[in-house]
Amino acid sequence: MRSFALSLTKSFAVFVTVAIFVTVAVAGLAPAALDMGKDTQAFMAVSEDLANPTDTAPKCAAPGTPPRLRPVPSVAYGRSYDEWSQDWWRWAYSIPTGINPILDETGDSCAYGQDGPVWFLAGNIGGPTTRSCSIGCNKAIFLPIINCEWENGWAGAPVLSIPDLRAICAYAGTPTTATLEVDGRALDVLKNRVASGIFDYSMGPDNLGGQLPGVYFPAISDGIWAMLDPLPPGPHTVHFTATTSVGFALDVTYLLDVVGLELPCTSPSCP
Repeated sequence: MRSFALSLTKSFAVFVTVAIFVTVAVAGLAPAALDMGKDTQAFMAVSEDLANPTDTAPKCAAPGTPPRLRPVPSVAYGRSYDEWSQDWWRWAYSIPTGINPILDETGDSCAYGQDGPVWFLAGNIGGPTTRSCSIGCNKAIFLPIINCEWENGWAGAPVLSIPDLRAICAYAGTPTTATLEVDGRALDVLKNRVASGIFDYSMGPDNLGGQLPGVYFPAISDGIWAMLDPLPPGPHTVHFTATTSVGFALDVTYLLDVVGLELPCTSPSCP
């Protein structure tokens, strides 16, 4: 099992992911939200998204809106949970190790590779982690509480049948425990198991798997996932945990700053 810690060997590792929080200043935000000391790429990504929303972009939530976890059978922003989980793996494997959000200990890399209406949150290699970052209020949030990916093609690994690939990762879909809290409100994620269809992904140089660059196929994924509707502007805390029968455990807290556009002033008294 490959964990979000991405074991660099083809032995049983555990691929787990955890939500990321972003703390980026955005042009046009209220002064309290501005913090130019944060990661420049994160700042540019969030500010561009907020200044140029697309027709398919989620709407910013109104103040006081409670967190909403979408059920697995639903289609979110034109794609199923299965399709979003595949895209998440493609995203995770596409980013070099030096800036990969999975290996990020502070949240500075949270904006790399982000595109479209959904913001991916990454994980860690197990144990406690706290990250801080910022995200636009017009972004849904997709994250794995715990997940596993396995494929054929890694150097030195045996070629397995699809049923055998699925059997390797089944542990991630049936964790011993899995919890998610948003601002102290518990959300039932155990029902959100997603065993993916067959997919492929690409890895460039300096990749998480330590493998040769190229396209890897067939791949499958299994795990517990969460699609959250956009959160209202302001500070939010996302906390989730997971334990498995193979001895992997994580406990992650995300300090999320959701930033929104400052509405233009139309009053004659505006400065």
